Amino acid sequence: MEVKRLYLAWQDPENRSWYPVGMLTLDEKGTYRFVYTKGARSSEDFALLGRMTDPYSVYESKDLFPLFNNRLLSNSRPEYKKYSKWLNVSEDEDNPLDILAMTEGIRATDTLEVFKCPTPNSREEYEVDFFSHGLRHVAKRVIERVNHLRKGERLFLAYDMQNKYDSMAMALRTDDPVEFVGYCPRYLSSDFRQLLEENEPMDVQVAVERVNEDAPLNLRLLCKLIAPWPTGFQPCSDDNFKPLVKYPLEPLPKIETAVAFTGASHSSPQGDLRSKDRYDIRSSNFEKSSGMVDYLSTGRVTGSNRKLMKNSRYGAKQEHRVARQLRGHGAKVAVSPGSRGAANLKASFPSGRFWNVQVRSSRSGTPVSPSPRELGRLKISASRSGATPVVAEVTPKSISYKSARSGKTLKP
Repeated sequence: MEVKRLYLAWQDPENRSWYPVGMLTLDEKGTYRFVYTKGARSSEDFALLGRMTDPYSVYESKDLFPLFNNRLLSNSRPEYKKYSKWLNVSEDEDNPLDILAMTEGIRATDTLEVFKCPTPNSREEYEVDFFSHGLRHVAKRVIERVNHLRKGERLFLAYDMQNKYDSMAMALRTDDPVEFVGYCPRYLSSDFRQLLEENEPMDVQVAVERVNEDAPLNLRLLCKLIAPWPTGFQPCSDDNFKPLVKYPLEPLPKIETAVAFTGASHSSPQGDLRSKDRYDIRSSNFEKSSGMVDYLSTGRVTGSNRKLMKNSRYGAKQEHRVARQLRGHGAKVAVSPGSRGAANLKASFPSGRFWNVQVRSSRSGTPVSPSPRELGRLKISASRSGATPVVAEVTPKSISYKSARSGKTLKP
């Protein structure tokens, strides 16, 4: 089995630019590895993902990391048969990386996408399947035209250099009559432009692979591009694709990581792949996960920042210690994956009270108080869900609770 590789792309919410921020590989022994790429340093607004808090480490697991696994639809779901049909893959397909590459791992709750770096096919050609983008922004008549396209029908690439969001944008059009039917994925536009420049333009062929009339728009029009592979052509060669750490690394001693992952969510093909609430709770007052939070299910972390990872594991342990105590008082408690968000825990008591809890812990002495900004975020999140903002101070011997508004001591 060849080493397989996917890239993780992130969209800057301010300028809507896309950057490759991570690389996922699967080797011949079935080991997954994730590293950050230089694109993760392209914007100050990019936040490192969950507990993968050291950009200069290699993260390794025998199981697909939850960050990616939660973007797959479980084959036990009743709609999986229809989903497989939309993707034009067998229901028995057992390669999660190929399926992620097809769907791009899109979720409604974050600004991340997954894509595959193309490699030559058996005829040494550039070949890639992709879904047309941007159909939710086109007129109704365009969707009607898309629904009537036939398998094998020729499509054509068109530069959209005046696109205010992406000067490298490549549009898709039909022939006769001419109709624009969406866009190529942003991260493939540079490749497609180079293929057009280094080949005879008509040798770069795009055709309809499948039309899914009953699918959400992001899975409606499946296309295939085939072109001669130019001499010396290297896709995904921009500096932003290069790993921040030397990669791959020689095997290192295994470091086990603590795991507390419940309520795993899956993207649903209904409603434009909207995700479920990640928290395993029943109260509608709890907020939904951002989708940018994940644990290493098994495996190791290799790299430079051991102390940071050790502190992170200690903090997670104290959060679960607080959760156990609150559950002992009859509360239903959700632990925020990866300790992200304003509140680490959200508790619902039988009396009808709700707490949004930020946990502060220390191995000795009094824990450091939250900053004014952290307290502000905690108060806002609590107000939105009708909860009390609470700071839990944890030491090896005790746990105490204080109101983030009044500073008064609270009892569960």
